[in-house]
Amino acid sequence: MKRSLSICAMLAGMLLQLPAGAESTRDATILHYQESEQGIAPYPVRILVTRAFLRLDDGADGGNFLLVDRDAGVLHNVNHQSRNILTIADSEVTEVEGSPQIEVRVRKDADAPPIGGESVSRVDVIADGELCMTAHVVPTLLPDVTAALRQYQQILAARQFRDLDLTPEAMRGPCFYANYVQGATRYLDEGLPVQWSHEGGRAQVLVNYRAGPGSSGRPVHPARGLPARGAGSSGDL
Repeated sequence: MKRSLSICAMLAGMLLQLPAGAESTRDATILHYQESEQGIAPYPVRILVTRAFLRLDDGADGGNFLLVDRDAGVLHNVNHQSRNILTIADSEVTEVEGSPQIEVRVRKDADAPPIGGESVSRVDVIADGELCMTAHVVPTLLPDVTAALRQYQQILAARQFRDLDLTPEAMRGPCFYANYVQGATRYLDEGLPVQWSHEGGRAQVLVNYRAGPGSSGRPVHPARGLPARGAGSSGDL
């Protein structure tokens, strides 16, 4: 228990470098997303990115959070209520028997308004001919944030890959591999996501962001007005 508390204290120190007040966040790029899932009311997701760390939370400074140590390549999942910290390390994700053929199709989306003065691309992730994910991305916007998000998704995919035997075979369809394992980072190869949706109904949209020092873009950019299209909806593949 004492060791767990000491680690919590260490991570709290990292936490104070990111979200506690305007002075301590001035070096971070902060993005506010809204996420939704079937049967669950939409909820906020805040992402703070510095050179050393990426933090995800619900916008509350003292709440639970995920922290990626970018140099160490590890993810810490911190739960204050249970005083528990789960640490997940990165590792290689390879093809396995049953892995689908994953294809990524990218095109400019003329219907989407510019974000940060940049045009938006539509990315479709397809596995064995099935549309699994649609994302709208901005190729040149906040590339360091995109790199941090890609590292975060890679760590999650590595954990999912290591736990494949724990996932019921019935759940391991083509889109499972495309969205959570081998194809989990593919859409981030194309740019910063301002909106994405999975075939299962999970979706996320960027509400606004504030670029930190050295990042491109103005202080705040709302990202509303994107077309409400996603995986499984109408639209040419």
